[in-house]
Formats: sequence, C-alpha cells, structure tokens
Amino acid sequence: MAKSKKGKKAYWILDEQQLECLTSAPRAEILDWLCSSGPQSVSDLARSLNRNPSSLYHHVEQMMRVGLIEEAGSRTVYRRTEKLYATPSPRMRLKRALADGHHDELMDATVAAMTRQFRKDFSTGLGDQRASRTGQYRDLGFYRFVGRPSREGLKEINGHLEAIADILWTDQDQDRPAVALGWVMAPLRQ
Repeated sequence: MAKSKKGKKAYWILDEQQLECLTSAPRAEILDWLCSSGPQSVSDLARSLNRNPSSLYHHVEQMMRVGLIEEAGSRTVYRRTEKLYATPSPRMRLKRALADGHHDELMDATVAAMTRQFRKDFSTGLGDQRASRTGQYRDLGFYRFVGRPSREGLKEINGHLEAIADILWTDQDQDRPAVALGWVMAPLRQ
C-alpha cells in the first residue's frame, strides 16, 4: 500500500554539530532509514540495519543531542516500553550546507561516509536473491558517467535528480523492500 509524504517541508541541515554528526556512516544510515520508514524503536532500527541494538544506542543519543532525530512516542512490546524515534522531517537535506562553502571538510567527510555506505548497500544487494538486476523494475545497478554538459544540460540533470529524490520521498510502498540510491557529481581536473 502506497503512502504519500507530499507536503512535508524539507529540514535543512546547516548546524555544525549536525553536520559533524553525519560524518559517521552508521548515523547517516540511521537518518536515512528513519526518513524512509518513519518512527522506529532502536530494536526496529537494529533489525532493519542488520545490527545489534546495543551498537545503535550511542548513535541515537548523539543524533538526539544535536536535533537530527527526536522522540516520537512509545509503544509496549511484550510488557516492555520502547521509545520511538523519528526525524524532524522525512526530507532531511544537505544541499544548502554544501552551497554555503564554509563546511567543505565536513561535506568531504560526509561523502566519504556515504561512499562507504554505498559499497555496503551494493554488496548486500549482490547477495540478495530477490534483487532485480535487469529490466524496468531493476533495483540493483550502478553508474558512472563522465561528460561535458552545458549549463542547460546541468540544469536538466539537477532537475531530474530533484525529481528522483521526490519519488523516493513520496512514493512509499511498505510492502516493497527499501532501496538506496546515491549519487556524487564533481567537476574533473582537465
């Protein structure tokens, strides 16, 4: 069943402590998962991320301290109360922090963490018998393109990337497995 997140405003991550927090691959992964899945307990996150719950508490606490995640209620499971955590918005954005130009070291460290996560995600996908490697419903693949787009071409590329992000944010089918899509664009030395 599809669930729409349309109308949710973006949360712009600009605070230095928040940016520093996201230089950790596990914390970035927690943030991504909460954005895509909504409120979850640490136990839920551990199952989703294939980790031990005890390895996540420190990261959750750090993320709460800087305001990247917040308590979103609680529930009782087998007579035990579990806190639920969520992001301030399902659209947590770094684009303005990159544009600022004052956070280059943190942006570079964040991309390094994301790249490590990209590889982990891809390796997991390679081992998943359910992964689709071909066709219009493919959910496993990779690309690296090098080109010399014009200014209009860059505008079109960025428009498509925004449209793709919007699809991932708004078209939520909880019956389908989650997918990760990452991209890095950088000018090359000539």
